This record gives sequence, C-alpha cells and structure tokens, in this order.
Amino acid sequence: MMTNFKLDDDQYGQLENLVVNEFGSGQEAEAVEQWLEENPDFIDGLKG
Repeated sequence: MMTNFKLDDDQYGQLENLVVNEFGSGQEAEAVEQWLEENPDFIDGLKG
C-alpha cells in the first residue's frame, strides 16, 4: 500500500496549508481528514 503513496506538488501544498495554516498544532488528524474528504481519489490510488 505505501509503495503507491505519492503526492504531487499541488496535493502536498494543499495538505501542508491545511495542517499548518488552517488547523494548526494539535489538529493534524483533523486536517488530514478534511484533505482526504476533498481528495477522495487519493485513497483509491493507494490501493493500486
């Protein structure tokens, strides 16, 4: 599963913005959950 883990620059930037700027310290999991909701195809890509 993790061999398929790849983020392009845009995806990484969106995730970083949520984690650092919108949610902040202690709310990383919530930021990732929101990012995954906004990027549902990412999980399918992990499955190969």
